[in-house]
Amino acid sequence: METVAVSGCSGANSMVKWSATLIHRWVRRHIQIRGKSSRILVLTTIGYDSGEPQTDAVGYFEEDSALFVVASNYGSDRHSTWYLNLRVHPRVNVQIEEVQQEMVAVTATPSERERLWALLAADDRRYGHYQYQRNTARQIPIVLLHLVSSQLT
Repeated sequence: METVAVSGCSGANSMVKWSATLIHRWVRRHIQIRGKSSRILVLTTIGYDSGEPQTDAVGYFEEDSALFVVASNYGSDRHSTWYLNLRVHPRVNVQIEEVQQEMVAVTATPSERERLWALLAADDRRYGHYQYQRNTARQIPIVLLHLVSSQLT
């Protein structure tokens, strides 16, 4: 699972945190019922057009302590809205379980993408058989999520 469209979260940070917590709990419960992995984070981006917070539940992967997400949009020819948002506003809020962190989203370089796609292929058959990539002419981006405090200046 990549994205559950739950956008339009606006208001104070406490409202965003409350909404993100509810979204995470709902998605995790829904996925556990279906017997799938529950590696879901709640990603809050700033709308590239609206400037308003947009919240989505997104599947994530880990390599050591690094997090990354795949903007597959189920193999659609269009990028996910959350991906378009973070290209304009790379500072995002990420919530996993009850922990929220401010992060910076960076699209993987071609060599990083190739290496990470190999990890995905070993972990998830949708990527292993290139099912999503075969459905679209666009190259599906992989996005690295870095803690704001770990960014080099």
